[in-house]
Formats: sequence, C-alpha cells, structure tokens
Amino acid sequence: MRRYVIASHAHLAQGMRESLALLVGNVDNVYALCLFVDGNDDPEAAIAELLASFDDEDEVVVCTDLLGGSVNNAFVRVVSQRPGTLLVTNTNLAFMLELLCANEGGPLDEAIRLVLAEGRCSVSYVNDLLDIVGADEDF
Repeated sequence: MRRYVIASHAHLAQGMRESLALLVGNVDNVYALCLFVDGNDDPEAAIAELLASFDDEDEVVVCTDLLGGSVNNAFVRVVSQRPGTLLVTNTNLAFMLELLCANEGGPLDEAIRLVLAEGRCSVSYVNDLLDIVGADEDF
C-alpha cells in the first residue's frame, strides 16, 4: 500500500491534510505528523510510532516542510534504514495534490520526479503573472 506522511513543525501538516481531504476526498492513506507542538517534542519517537503502524512492504512518501529543518533531518535517518521510504522536502499543497493524483500503478520515485519536473507545484509571484496575462484572467 502507498502511504503519504506530511510532517512539519507545528500544525502545518494537519492543515495540509485537511485541505487535501476537502479537495480530493478520501485521504485515508495520508498521515499528518505535527512536531514540536502539543508536547510532541521527540521526532524520533513520533516517527517510529507512526512507521510501526505500517506494514514493512508499504511504500511511504514522507513530505516535510523545510530542507535542513529538524523534522526533515529526523526523516533522513529513516530513509537510509527503511526500504521503500522516499523523502521530499519544501512540500506545498500543490505538490501534494499532484502527487496524490499521479499514476498509482507506476513507480513512486518516477511519479515524484514527474510532478517536480512539471513545475506546477512551484511558488509563483502572481503580480508578475498579472503583468503578463492581465488582471482579469484566472489561473
């Protein structure tokens, strides 16, 4: 089974999961891990507990909030120890939407690379886009 973990400092992960549920519906295979908030100050313990609830053969995509941050760094160690675990960072809602809608049957690493290559999940400065297409246009 494919599982997606959104992990962040504070409640960003839960907010992204709730937004995904609103936009795509069923997100039973998406998990939010909110760290350094609500007494959840031990990332290694929280990660171990969550991963223990998965089957060993599950594919797991972990999407963290910040490259070089403590949340991402805790998962770097996991990737080297747990086969089938892929780690993406600087995650945003657009990336998560694209990834969840990517081909379920194909290789997961290829789906991640394809979503990133398409670039629709990157940050955009809308003021500059308005100069190009006009203020009356929708994106």
